[in-house]
Amino acid sequence: MGEIHPNIEVLTVWWEQFQTTIEAYLIKGKVSAVVDTGAPGTSIASALEPFGLTLTDIDTAFLTHGHSDHIGGNAAVKAAGAKLMIHGDDAVFIEDHGRCFDAFFAPFVAAMGGAVEKEKGAFLKEMAPELAVDRRLRDNDLIDLGGGVEIRVIHLPGHSSGSVGFYWEKEGLLFTGDSIQGLGTPDGSLPVLFDLSAYQKSLQRLMEMPIRYILSYHPNRGVLLPPSTIRRGEEVKPYLRNCSEAVKRIAEAVEVERRTWARGESALFAATDSVIKALPKNLGYKPLAEQFVPPFSLGTVFWGLTRH
Repeated sequence: MGEIHPNIEVLTVWWEQFQTTIEAYLIKGKVSAVVDTGAPGTSIASALEPFGLTLTDIDTAFLTHGHSDHIGGNAAVKAAGAKLMIHGDDAVFIEDHGRCFDAFFAPFVAAMGGAVEKEKGAFLKEMAPELAVDRRLRDNDLIDLGGGVEIRVIHLPGHSSGSVGFYWEKEGLLFTGDSIQGLGTPDGSLPVLFDLSAYQKSLQRLMEMPIRYILSYHPNRGVLLPPSTIRRGEEVKPYLRNCSEAVKRIAEAVEVERRTWARGESALFAATDSVIKALPKNLGYKPLAEQFVPPFSLGTVFWGLTRH
């Protein structure tokens, strides 16, 4: 992979649930910040050990958004003294799990024909414990870690309402979490999107920024770019163009489906496969039956159909 920057360390964390790795990041100024804290059951502490660090060396947790695989280590880092920072629109994921489920998951579970209360119980168990957010971030906030490391908050809604990127402008480094997803994961799923329109605007904003590195959490793919968590140099603009082309095509296909959309589990599965079938073959999307985690694609189509 090669060194990104002397002030940046890649924290590779094993994610037991999906038998894969995820990549958080350590930003080192006079104080250190970790970008995302891992999935439930993972150990960000283990990822720090190769660098001779412990959780007590972390001053701040920069959270790109509130999904469970990005905030699973929050309790451990907060107990060790770190401050939790997340955009205000996603603070509910940390502070009020019941309200979070009702707003962002219950409608989709119902559309899938699932048992809403049972799924809510499982969600609350996975997300526990609730914690107080130390700082609600806003777009364009500037956070000074000292030693010349100043990180700007870039609000990038789309994957979630409060998704952000953390931008070290001086070095052109953008930590995106899941805010920017290329064409999606390697299995041929659609990118996971809560708001197609907002995501398109977020991508347009990034196209106008001088970015040298995109550092993401999962290995997303491009048209001619293999799955990776890091896009550097000449890869950045083509990758962003791939993101834009994919969501434009997905939004168009979802709009066609909206005209005949009939709510219900079978209708959602049929609509999602219809959307995928309508997309250009070079984007590499597979039917639901061939996807490793079909709810990723189903969720994107569901929210695309129902948010307007």
